[in-house]
Amino acid sequence: MKLLQRSVIVIFVMVTSCTLEKTDYEAELTSEITEFIEFEEVTSIRSGDYTISIEALNGTLYKGYNEIHLKINNTQTGAVLENSDVTFLPIMTDASGNTVSCPHSYQLDFSTIEAYYLGYVVFTSESDATVDWELYIDFTHNNQKQSVNELITVEQQTNMNLNMTAFTGNDLC
Repeated sequence: MKLLQRSVIVIFVMVTSCTLEKTDYEAELTSEITEFIEFEEVTSIRSGDYTISIEALNGTLYKGYNEIHLKINNTQTGAVLENSDVTFLPIMTDASGNTVSCPHSYQLDFSTIEAYYLGYVVFTSESDATVDWELYIDFTHNNQKQSVNELITVEQQTNMNLNMTAFTGNDLC
């Protein structure tokens, strides 16, 4: 008899503990999620005889993963700069003046088919009154190194399927 009572209590606890705060899948299905399938210009930077165009999906950089396309054009000749050593470094500065980077591709690879440099960046926070993101881009052409930097805006991701969650582990090693 005691075994039957304990079994009933265990089953009751298991059934009732699994019914709290379930995901409302109907609301998730009915919400409209904009899909971004076109790369548009986020910003354009002019440095000497060169124009550097940074493109991302929908022309917006979001907190989380962003694929980027970088195009470098010579304004004198109109030619696309190909096969240069291009480096890309995003730096965040907070209100206290502390600086930190985020996961990103440092050396960008040139796509000969599409005629742009391809890379990625995973922004760890949005831009706001206390946080600024700045991109540092270096490239070499005719043995002359060019360096540019530009303040950018990183927005909150509206698509919850692409949202990023950050956490800090508590490793005891």
